[in-house]
Amino acid sequence: MKPGKTLLVLLFIIALTVCSPAGSTTIPFFTNPFSSDHDIVAVSSYFESIRSNPEEIRVFFHAMPKGGDIHTHLSGGVYAEDIIDIAARHNLLVDPATGQLFDPATGQPSGIQSPLTVVPVHAAYSNATLYDMLVGDWSMRDYSPGNQSEHDLFFRAFDLIDPVTYYNSEVIATIRNRAADENILYLELMTSQTDPEQVKKIASGVDWDDNFSVMRKNLLDAGLDEICDRKVRTQASYDKESWELADPAGKNVTVRYIYETLRFNPKKEVFADLL
Repeated sequence: MKPGKTLLVLLFIIALTVCSPAGSTTIPFFTNPFSSDHDIVAVSSYFESIRSNPEEIRVFFHAMPKGGDIHTHLSGGVYAEDIIDIAARHNLLVDPATGQLFDPATGQPSGIQSPLTVVPVHAAYSNATLYDMLVGDWSMRDYSPGNQSEHDLFFRAFDLIDPVTYYNSEVIATIRNRAADENILYLELMTSQTDPEQVKKIASGVDWDDNFSVMRKNLLDAGLDEICDRKVRTQASYDKESWELADPAGKNVTVRYIYETLRFNPKKEVFADLL
């Protein structure tokens, strides 16, 4: 098979049956990735006929089975509308002036005093202005260049929504469901240290050793072993609960987890995180 034809097979000859938004056209359906030349030409011709139509192109690629999304940050992978739903279910509060979430149950975010102007997030369901404002605060929607750069606006949102990330099971379930809707078959979700101060304390009490086996043993003996075990059990709980909360289609998405560390931290902390 020629390279160009192989590319067409990979992109288009994969079990697709989709109607356009107007219901007027249908994407050809094929179950055999090595369909005949006629089938390849048919799908290619159909794609050429819609490639100048953004709406039909979106439908086409939305339905196309994908492989996997292998570097997904939880707080960056959940939509603003989903954040409103999760926050409302757990009675979180929000400051309308800033979009900052507050959770009386967990005390998050720590170190930030909740102002008197906070309102329940569920108030957004009956207040269209508040709902629209929260979606704008927690996303890049309608961004226009001004005093704040795109970079700063994007990363500012993570601090605003941080209290929601303490309900990881629901966040993961939401991402599972959307992956299924977009025909993504496999996810690798980012996860990180849940006891950073304890890890720093343990690392600070252990002398560095260039023999990694010795360094590993010393850190584990100093208490890291218990933290690792707790992290594994916590993550397993999130995974199990997210599967239970997911829609039937979301349950079929295979999910694995990537543990992240920050390479610019002191080397003992990086080693401890990797361990």
